[in-house]
Amino acid sequence: MTNRWERLLVAGAAAYVLFVGWAMTALSYDIWGAFVVAPLVVTLPVPALKRVFRGDDVAILPIAVGGLVAKLGATLFRYWVAFDAYGGQADAGVYHEAGARLADQIRGGDLSAVTGLTSNPGTEFVQRLTGIVYAVFGSSLLGGFLVFAWMAFVGLVLFVRAATIAVPGLLRRRYAILVFFGPSLLYWSSSIGKEAVMMLCLGLTSYGGARLLTGQWGGFSVPLTAAGIVGAGFVRPHFAAIWVAALALALLVGALTGDSRRGILGRIGTLGLAAVAVVGLSLVAAATLEYLDPPQEDVTGAVTVAAPITERVSDIFDETERRTSQGDSSFEVITIVGPQDYPIAIVRTLTRPLLIEADSVAELIPALEMTALLVLAAVSWRRIVNLPLMMLRTPYLVMAVVVLVMFGIAFTSIGNLGVLTRQRSLVMPLFLVPYCLPRWGHVHRPAAPASRRPEPRAVSSPPPSVPRS
Repeated sequence: MTNRWERLLVAGAAAYVLFVGWAMTALSYDIWGAFVVAPLVVTLPVPALKRVFRGDDVAILPIAVGGLVAKLGATLFRYWVAFDAYGGQADAGVYHEAGARLADQIRGGDLSAVTGLTSNPGTEFVQRLTGIVYAVFGSSLLGGFLVFAWMAFVGLVLFVRAATIAVPGLLRRRYAILVFFGPSLLYWSSSIGKEAVMMLCLGLTSYGGARLLTGQWGGFSVPLTAAGIVGAGFVRPHFAAIWVAALALALLVGALTGDSRRGILGRIGTLGLAAVAVVGLSLVAAATLEYLDPPQEDVTGAVTVAAPITERVSDIFDETERRTSQGDSSFEVITIVGPQDYPIAIVRTLTRPLLIEADSVAELIPALEMTALLVLAAVSWRRIVNLPLMMLRTPYLVMAVVVLVMFGIAFTSIGNLGVLTRQRSLVMPLFLVPYCLPRWGHVHRPAAPASRRPEPRAVSSPPPSVPRS
């Protein structure tokens, strides 16, 4: 049996090499270069997945492998939509052209691989990152799609792992299926662009934060969290600010209501981490304001005096609404006048579009996804109503809810369904957590340690009957 599988593997590898040889003569490098990258993207994650999902999480392993295959399929579909259906009118094309130029300079020794990587956040950062990817893997457009999709998949793995270690009683298989096979999570982060990088960075932040919130301060918990926050800050600082604020509040709640077994020193340490997070939040918030509302210069070239923070934030929301409330997918946003408008604004931001709001085929898929999730919420109502009670003893749920609330308020001003669904895909892994909680009234109790489990009783067999003489 083993020899037969070995022969099949060798035959498959030989056929693949022949196919790549044919592709090199019949297709452009933008396409055939991906066949050089594909084996690495497919084979490298599998051993890592076996190490991540083991023990109690071993049932997630086949789901994760299936999610990897689905992610590759979504990448091909996203590539077709961007460069065939839309004729190349996509941000990925801009990143590709800039990245190819930078890769030539890096390979030629005219530019350092990290020069300028941290100069400007947003688009320029992603262009520089694309150049580094191309310098390693070659300037193949489809190959770049695969590498960035792989980044996003790693982020999804980290989101799943974070929830499994931080949420007691989580329906792990259901959560893994929802995350790895959710249409918006498969589609939006499967191309060269900000969404793939953000999914990786937010996954790092959530995983590191989950470890901190469960008292696992050693190892790489702090470096992973910091790396995720810094990376997200260079791409979309406002998302980094949301995650830092949510993590700071979750740490504070964990210190006040967390497991008493940590003792006074554990609570003081958690409060210290919360204080550090608050300091980090102030830095990220300042970077966010500068990114969304950069300083203006007058006719003499002098920088004008910045307006008050509240006025700058209001101007940002107004400008976002003006720029996004255009095109075929625009809709009328909910105007927030006071706190009484927050609930409906949050709910509608997180649940658009519904089936009755879909006016095109492009809007139909996210409408079907959101409608299916609302139906699942109705079926799983006993799990969702358990959320407030579980938040008292599960700080990770506090972080998830705060992220969703802040996102719902901050992105209410976006008046375009395409832009909104793309941005919302980054918070979907946290949006799906309440669907997988234990039912209301069910108290999850961890298994007793092996040393305290009662030994099974030995069943004594009846004495053999003595035959009568």
